[in-house]
Amino acid sequence: MIQGCDVSVYQGDVDWAAVTAAFVIIRATFGTSGVDAQFARNLAGARGRGIPRGFYHFAEGDAPDAEAQHFLDTVGPLQPGETLWLDDETALPERNVWAGSFIDMLRPKVRIPGLYSNYSGFRRIGVVPGVVVWIAFPALPPLAPPAGYASAPLNQTSVGRLPGIPANVDIDYLLANDIAVFTGWGAPEPDPPSPPPPPDEEDAVKVIFVATAKAGQFAGQNVECVSEGGWWRWIESEDEYNAIINVTGPEGSANNTPPRIHGAGGPDEGKPVALLGAFGAPQNAVSATMFALPFP
Repeated sequence: MIQGCDVSVYQGDVDWAAVTAAFVIIRATFGTSGVDAQFARNLAGARGRGIPRGFYHFAEGDAPDAEAQHFLDTVGPLQPGETLWLDDETALPERNVWAGSFIDMLRPKVRIPGLYSNYSGFRRIGVVPGVVVWIAFPALPPLAPPAGYASAPLNQTSVGRLPGIPANVDIDYLLANDIAVFTGWGAPEPDPPSPPPPPDEEDAVKVIFVATAKAGQFAGQNVECVSEGGWWRWIESEDEYNAIINVTGPEGSANNTPPRIHGAGGPDEGKPVALLGAFGAPQNAVSATMFALPFP
């Protein structure tokens, strides 16, 4: 098990430099307009320390979509691994529908949203599918899951004192041996950026030059080369690069010197167009990633 805690305004000014909890869940909001007075400070402190963390909203029974939107707007963009939780302790009409509607607003932001209550609260809520159960009960962990749920991997079992927190604080236990279980419920890593698109054809520079190939079937031979169809082509490997040049340009530049190649078409016609002078290091390059690649 891994010990953490949850904090709010009731814990006062947390000294985040001294906190030893392995994870923390921070109260952000309540109702449709309430914001925990320590939220901004606690958010900055936990992020600054790199402590695995989540944020929770205390339900007050107003429109669930309005409360959820207020929560999401206050928390703002999530960092990877940050978790979101609904604290549902209020006797609400249509309790299951209310909790489910709120939770559904969280699903696009995290891998699995969380739901907190005690045993009597979960009996009133019923089963909300696709949530992580955070159960509160004063007993030694691990706690049994509430009726209808397969597991309760987060247990709040006691109140105590922890380093860096000036008041009593709720103690939580993650029923796992790896904190990655906790962060795995949270916001996913962003998708990697897409590669830049190729230039429009009318903007492409057609490069014609003479080169002495360094490797491959034309090694040692002078060949006339041209960029394919007037487009730049990606250099995909060092072997491919090694087949490119010692360049002897049309203006007589010597081998192994920055080539003096000129555009033979397009808006850069007549302007110098450099090739890659060493693998991964452009010389006088018009682009750091795409260069005209010779082929016979």
